Amino acid sequence: MLIDEELTLKKLETFLAFMRSGNLGRAAAELSTSAVSVHRAIHSLENALRCPLFKHEGRQLIPLESAYVLEKKARQLIQDAEQMVRQTREAAGFYAERFRLGALYSLTVKTVPKLVMGLKLRRSELNIDLTLGSNVDLLQRLKNHELEAILVSLDESVSDPACEQLPLFSDDIFLAVPTDSPFAEQAEVDLADLADSTFITLTQGFATHRDGARVFQQAGFEPKVAMQVNDIFTLL
Repeated sequence: MLIDEELTLKKLETFLAFMRSGNLGRAAAELSTSAVSVHRAIHSLENALRCPLFKHEGRQLIPLESAYVLEKKARQLIQDAEQMVRQTREAAGFYAERFRLGALYSLTVKTVPKLVMGLKLRRSELNIDLTLGSNVDLLQRLKNHELEAILVSLDESVSDPACEQLPLFSDDIFLAVPTDSPFAEQAEVDLADLADSTFITLTQGFATHRDGARVFQQAGFEPKVAMQVNDIFTLL
């Protein structure tokens, strides 16, 4: 048996609202629509089912046995449809109550806590999963639908027309030296003066590694790298 195209989930939801309230006006208020729209949806359902659901007593609609049968089955159908949508989204990696956020390690000091607290105030039901990594790693996870949003350094490595980008703030890069270094007291340092020094850097894929390579190139030398690490805290 082919299902009539007039038989829709939206009309069934309207029908259930009327059965709960027993009144066109109250059902319309619940659905933020008009009583005429509710009545039209019910009449359309009767046409689709090819049988009456109500009898008219004055201006009132009195449910027939057919309406109670439809109410029971429609309620289960709506629940099944909601479960279908939820499970389909979960299979695709989208969770209504779970938000998967990716961020750079350096942003966990101030930026990430503030954003997470603000998000929890607006959407207290959300469970937030935080994944830390590099620019390249986080972008790949975003493309694979493993993350919903990422907090990264905006540059050509994360330039993707399929992703919407929103700048939050601009940042600076600094030279960090030991406190007993002759450069520690200087407000400005010519990086070329450190050509014979040994450096610790982040691994490739991190924004700081890319920016460091750029400034070393501008200074005219290839740095002597003693160690590469995977987060800003180990670097410091």
